Amino acid sequence: MEFIQEKQLDKEFITFGRFYEVKYNNGEPQKCRSILEIRKRSCKDKLADTDNIDAVFVMMNPGGSKPKDEYIQKIKRTKEIELGKLLEIELVETIPDKTQYQLMRIMKHKDWKYVKVINLSDLREAKSKLFYDKVKNIEGFDKDYIHSIFSEKRKKELNSIFTTYKFYNVVVAWGVNTKLTNLIKLAMGSNKLNNSVGYNKSTDKRKVNFYYYHPLPRGIKKQKLWINEIIDKL
Repeated sequence: MEFIQEKQLDKEFITFGRFYEVKYNNGEPQKCRSILEIRKRSCKDKLADTDNIDAVFVMMNPGGSKPKDEYIQKIKRTKEIELGKLLEIELVETIPDKTQYQLMRIMKHKDWKYVKVINLSDLREAKSKLFYDKVKNIEGFDKDYIHSIFSEKRKKELNSIFTTYKFYNVVVAWGVNTKLTNLIKLAMGSNKLNNSVGYNKSTDKRKVNFYYYHPLPRGIKKQKLWINEIIDKL
């Protein structure tokens, strides 16, 4: 299968995200992104007003995702997030990253026009180790995992994605690091991922199947393998 170059994908697809900062009662505001949308450029405006998405991808976190243009992010306290106030924040165009290009390659092959991306955590952090450390630190004062759309306190927001649309595919690709276990259990407990697909890894110690490889392993060969594995399961 052809490994489509990023320049070509940029011509065909455009990305939008909802950015905010969560303000905890103690600690600095944390930069976040609650959702990402990838739309086909030829019908991007029409797609914004439709329920016909092709898939929902569930990833680890937004990485270093950022708006394309300068943008003042709205600061939301945890109570506002619980009330679903994030849904009121406008989506803005973003700068695609290499992980998102992998999703675009799936879209190109499947002739998809519109997908949504959510994460185990909304925390924006490009370096995985720093992200794991940040999650562990926040657990000390965020027992409800407000930074995760799968939190019990954010059902309204989660349901807006998983109950608004008719048929759609669900692809899980949050990685295989055991430091994600608590967030993975939170997501699996939501009962929204029962019919999902992913390139999964079983572990001998746990005999579980909810560790799913990230779309961007090192090396093009492994990246092509991830694409092929997902396409075969869709």
